[in-house]
Amino acid sequence: KEHFKKLRANVDLLTLSATPIPRTLHMSISGLRDISALTVPPPGRQEIETILGYVEDDALLREALLREKNRGGQVFFLHNRVHSIQQTALKLQRLVPESSYAIGHGQMTSKELKHVMDTFSHGEIDVLVATTIIESGIDIPAAGTIIIDHADEFGLSELHQLRGRVGRGPNKAWCYLLVEQHKPLREVARERLKALEEMNQLGAGFAISMKDLEIRGAGNILGPQQSGHIAAIGYDMYCRLLKQTVERLEAGGEIEIEELVAEQEASGIELELGLRAFLPDTWIPDAKVRLEILRQLAAIRDDADADQATAMLKDRFGRMPLEAEALLRTFRLKARLESLGVKRLSYRGDTYIIEYKDRVALERGLDLVGADIRPLRTGLAHLPIPPRHADPVRALAWFDSLVRSGARK
Repeated sequence: KEHFKKLRANVDLLTLSATPIPRTLHMSISGLRDISALTVPPPGRQEIETILGYVEDDALLREALLREKNRGGQVFFLHNRVHSIQQTALKLQRLVPESSYAIGHGQMTSKELKHVMDTFSHGEIDVLVATTIIESGIDIPAAGTIIIDHADEFGLSELHQLRGRVGRGPNKAWCYLLVEQHKPLREVARERLKALEEMNQLGAGFAISMKDLEIRGAGNILGPQQSGHIAAIGYDMYCRLLKQTVERLEAGGEIEIEELVAEQEASGIELELGLRAFLPDTWIPDAKVRLEILRQLAAIRDDADADQATAMLKDRFGRMPLEAEALLRTFRLKARLESLGVKRLSYRGDTYIIEYKDRVALERGLDLVGADIRPLRTGLAHLPIPPRHADPVRALAWFDSLVRSGARK
């Protein structure tokens, strides 16, 4: 790809991927690349039922291997450690002696590996115990089950690719994700496995990539890092800078990075309100649509914009759940506070912490009758919340009424 890009300055490039890496997907969402999602599966492709299980569960393994054996199918058993792959194959052989086994890994000679793969593809072997060399380029319709040993050690996109090795024949397909029973799972690994278990429908690659982007972050556009957040300026500001840069380039303008950073620092606001504020996937199932809606909400600049966004959401998706209502109130409040020069508003149970630029502008914009704002130092104050408004929802309504009253003066 890079070679072709060097040959011509304006070469058009089409990239095909079942699960684009977070950086590539983010570039598409941000407008740097165009994207099309192909959600119609090939004819005859089967959905793959995905099951979480334990490495130590011999009964589960025996059931999976025998079911495939009895219906005349084949099994991929993925064990990604060459030094112990022989012992794993022997364990399976003792557990289910009715099946025949072969081993395949990248340290075998090409001749040995070709013989193993030919034997398996011709149906002479029931179970292939292999490493991740089977991740791509393998199309064996008779293989209806894949068992992935220590699945918590793989990435989300890689697990999706491995799962795609089955489900290519006429029978129902199965994917088993095995983890150690007494090994505590890292939160990221737990999210990956849960996402793969839930997203088992055909054409789920785009949704899985969106989840991978959410878990790992977008990476750097200019540089080798393909995932991870941009620590220097923060992910939210990075996205804003990128969006403005793209818009200016498309309009033929010049880029002044210092000017963009100054603009964002002038308008950026950090809100910590203690609320469950998001667009539930049960309300808007399509991840791409949710992202587009979030981009529209981020553009709210006044009450008229917020009212228009509320009417649009109700018209398109029906009655709004509480989480979506809280999200709208958050964006509405953010727009109001920007005009007051507020930089941060943080809910702390019985008080709000307010970081601001100009105390005079802040006090003019708030109706402080009955409220006692207490400066802690220059640019920082706290605002005690009345006990009857202590929970996050009531506290936000109370604070919002102060801003609304102050704005009318």
